Amino acid sequence: MARKLSIVTAVAAVAFALSACEPLPPPVSFTVNTTVDGLDHDPGDGICEVTPGAGDCSMRAAFAEANASAGRAKVTAPGGGYNLTIADPTDGDPDLDVTGSIDLAAAAFPYVQIYGGSGSASVEVAETGTIVVDRVEFAGLRVDGSAVLGRSSIWGGSATEPALAVGPAGSLVLTNSKVVTSSAPAAIVNEGTFVSAFSSLFGSGHPALHTTDGARSVVGASRLGNAYLFRGVWFDGELLDANPACSGATPESQGYNRVPNDSCGLTDPTDIQIPQSTWVDQVPVGVLGCGDPITTDRGTLYLAYWPRPSDGDGDGVAACDIGDDETATVGTLSSGILVPATVGQCYSRTITGGGFSDSRSYTPYAWAATGLPPGLVLDGNVVHGIPTVAGTYPVTLTAQAAPGRSVGNYQLEVLPSEDPPATSCP
Repeated sequence: MARKLSIVTAVAAVAFALSACEPLPPPVSFTVNTTVDGLDHDPGDGICEVTPGAGDCSMRAAFAEANASAGRAKVTAPGGGYNLTIADPTDGDPDLDVTGSIDLAAAAFPYVQIYGGSGSASVEVAETGTIVVDRVEFAGLRVDGSAVLGRSSIWGGSATEPALAVGPAGSLVLTNSKVVTSSAPAAIVNEGTFVSAFSSLFGSGHPALHTTDGARSVVGASRLGNAYLFRGVWFDGELLDANPACSGATPESQGYNRVPNDSCGLTDPTDIQIPQSTWVDQVPVGVLGCGDPITTDRGTLYLAYWPRPSDGDGDGVAACDIGDDETATVGTLSSGILVPATVGQCYSRTITGGGFSDSRSYTPYAWAATGLPPGLVLDGNVVHGIPTVAGTYPVTLTAQAAPGRSVGNYQLEVLPSEDPPATSCP
């Protein structure tokens, strides 16, 4: 068990113990208040503003002041998009550079989204730089220093550059996060040290992770593979399962990874290396930080986080899902006595509650019923029709949207009638 906790140890060591011996002093704080890109008026004066005296603190200005700070600096920004359009005079590129020690977090939903920049990276962490991130989306990221990303996303890349690049001297710890791109040669190219826990790494027609010789990639409770885009959401693709998920040097497995084939060479007995396998409720509580310190999933741009662990498969036992998203707890259909029906008369009853309620999935509920009285059918979540035989019927209804499932048991009484039967229903 100790070996499987090493990822959590790595996260704690980088994110919460950047000072080896002494308590860290409180960071200098800068609050971004405009999405308009702009250079800081006087980097190093401790005032984040583009226009002198106006107090307009842009993301770029906050980074400039944070880099100039002697110690750690905290940058907080309202959710929304930050488009980088201005070339930084230090290197002539419009990306954001991290040369100091920065904590970056979104103030609230929605996420902070940083895009634009140059090439494939909207943010570049220099060898002297350290950044700790929570709830941020990047359009490309390069790490030559140290970085810890939690509940974040990396998109972007180009035909020749990855969405995420870790340089030879770089180190990156990724938790509860997602990296998705169709860039070549892979979504992630690691030349240094890369650690992934409870994250989803997807290429699209290219490997998710490429590890160069001499580099170290460590993966645990992560999904690696190919994916496709549908209605703005990336899904595992059955047609892409044969494509390699990894290339280059073999990553180290901390267990409980989900890969559609054996291209990553994972050897832990808890790793799942078959196409279209489930990833829900695979990681027990206490393993790889499930439940402590991994207590929520990545969340979405505009919605709340799902708690880890959750009972995603409806078996009554909570566990953590592999990857960045936790399946919502399966609800319980409102079992009980349905409104009575009458022989020969139109009947309609909508069943509500329960089912798979993860709003991040576009998979519709699949409803099924057993024991319905003759003449009644289930259409979606509506029981309707013209019953033909009186009696009391035990009915079982099931709401399913893979992998969540909810079952309700009902009693439906069909009463006799002497009225003329209906020939059709509205």
